[in-house]
Amino acid sequence: MISKFRTKKSKHSLSNVFKTRQLNFTSNTNVALQQNHPFLFAQKHALNLYQKKAIYSFIPKNGCTTLRTSLAIANGFLENKNLEQHINWVHNNSYTFSANLSELACADYTFTVLRCPYERLTSLFLDKFVDKTPVAWNFYRQTNNKYDLDKLTFSVFLQALLEQPSLINGDIHWRKQVDFLVYQEYDDYFNFDNFDNIRNTLKNRMNLDLIDTREITNHGKEKYNNIDGNFSTTSVAELKLLKTKSTLPSTDSLFNNILKENTKKIYQLDFDLQERIFI
Repeated sequence: MISKFRTKKSKHSLSNVFKTRQLNFTSNTNVALQQNHPFLFAQKHALNLYQKKAIYSFIPKNGCTTLRTSLAIANGFLENKNLEQHINWVHNNSYTFSANLSELACADYTFTVLRCPYERLTSLFLDKFVDKTPVAWNFYRQTNNKYDLDKLTFSVFLQALLEQPSLINGDIHWRKQVDFLVYQEYDDYFNFDNFDNIRNTLKNRMNLDLIDTREITNHGKEKYNNIDGNFSTTSVAELKLLKTKSTLPSTDSLFNNILKENTKKIYQLDFDLQERIFI
């Protein structure tokens, strides 16, 4: 397993009265806030838990469907039953609870979920590309229809990101995690690999029940048998065949040393953040 990040216990508490929240992407430019696209992007992904005056910054492929569903229930917009029927509501309302400036500044509690970049890219490719979701077709269009999606490999996908730097901002599912962080510091940074800690901490801190939707959405690898080998050059069509047999490559099997180095070149800021928070 490539991911070795540990969960960091927060140094903060819920007692944040009069605490000044330092925001990202604001003090390094004189651009008007209404035209500050990096800030507006991060603000859009900062969601309110209203009664708790809490802000959750969601990052795609980091358990965000589970967290967004839990927030929608806690905010009173969904009931905790028949969730299979409500997943489309959650996806169609990703930004319904986006925070305004006052809510960002006055939050009592802030948190986000981070993930090892290797693991996040693995999840992205085996979910969105192998199943040829709209995310895969977005990649297809942004690369001028250059790649046959059935023949696309993980190695070629990473090479495209490396050769076309502007592509990194082309979809939220592979965009850098640091771009989603509206605050310079959060009260809690959770490690995606420790869902029990996320569940227990949120319950203890603000009585939020975490509603795990992974079984409903099939976004994760939890129900598949992981196999080792070298699958970095295996086509999407071949990976789909494995998936129909409830089998998927492990993270390690998608990355050789060259791909690891290329990933670090693309996502160095994310690796730096992980090291600062969890190591």
